[in-house]
Amino acid sequence: MTAARNSTGAPRARVSQSDRRQAAQRKLLDACVAILIERGYVATTTLEVQKQSGLSRGVLLHYYGSRGELISAAARHLYATKVGEVRLRAAQASASEDWAVLLWDVVAGPLGGASLELLIAARHDPDMREYLKPLEREFSRANFDLCKALLGEKRAAHQRFPDFAMVVVNSMLGAAASKPGHGSAEEKRLLEAWRQMPDLYFV
Repeated sequence: MTAARNSTGAPRARVSQSDRRQAAQRKLLDACVAILIERGYVATTTLEVQKQSGLSRGVLLHYYGSRGELISAAARHLYATKVGEVRLRAAQASASEDWAVLLWDVVAGPLGGASLELLIAARHDPDMREYLKPLEREFSRANFDLCKALLGEKRAAHQRFPDFAMVVVNSMLGAAASKPGHGSAEEKRLLEAWRQMPDLYFV
């Protein structure tokens, strides 16, 4: 038997069963997060995730036997992506940047919107609240480190810095829920208010 070849005539690389499983799961989780971002938690059903992923119903149910299992796995996938993004930005951050804009982009970006959908749904779902708690703690730690990198060592050493970081991130999360338009007058007012906060805390 001859080896399968691609269009150039070269032998095709053999894909392992493990790689296929991981690829299928990644497709399902990416589809789940995409629907959370685009249409919200209520619309994130197993049927819609199946359609978005392009995989069969049987494949979805093989990995995730219920909507709850799928949402739980997608939440972990989402938060791992968010934390990775924030850690990368913290590693590249400079105190000369507009910290308010950069932090707002992280909090109010598409991934932030998806996590907000989960947090709202968790108010009425005790199981979801429990598995989101450690994920939120890790995200908060990453945001704290990003704030330190953006505000500089002197401010980060201030005794009130932890309070400042908590208040500014939570206020951004609250503002993100109202979805101010990008570049809108409302967004500009919010950014200016956040820029003034260090002067109130670090005197």
